[in-house]
Amino acid sequence: MRLLRPAAAAAIGLMLLAGCSKGGGGANTASAGGAAQAPASGPDVAIQAADMPRPKAGLWETATTTNGSGPELHKFCESGKPVSLPANMGQGCQSFTFKRSFLGAFVIDAACAEGPVATRMHMTISGDFNSSYTSDGEAAILTQGHPASSFTTHAVSHWIGPCPPGMAPED
Repeated sequence: MRLLRPAAAAAIGLMLLAGCSKGGGGANTASAGGAAQAPASGPDVAIQAADMPRPKAGLWETATTTNGSGPELHKFCESGKPVSLPANMGQGCQSFTFKRSFLGAFVIDAACAEGPVATRMHMTISGDFNSSYTSDGEAAILTQGHPASSFTTHAVSHWIGPCPPGMAPED
């Protein structure tokens, strides 16, 4: 599975444009080790990308709004495999973290800078990942000599059923 396709694609794309995929800088700051369980209460727990949720295999439909615009609908098949990110994701970023909140939500934060461009991203993902999940993201891009630009996304995904014949998972 690519990281929550439609909603995350825009945020991650903007981070890549801001230099997160270029060499140098820090790497993923999440702690090493196995899967972290969310505590009943207390602070967030650092996790690895592999600890992110695995949406149920099958056909999913996502309605995504960006900056409050009308929803865009996307259908895609999932295999149920764990999240996979590009190997160089987070390079060039001063911070790139994955956390599990004490309420069970997954949180991704990144701060990247390369030359005159700096980007910050925050995304929260929650749901049962068998029938539905929701993601909310915020990203801001600061380019030296230009006004800051930012956007927000909200995506709601629902499992529809098995993938139709001929439609392969988008892992």
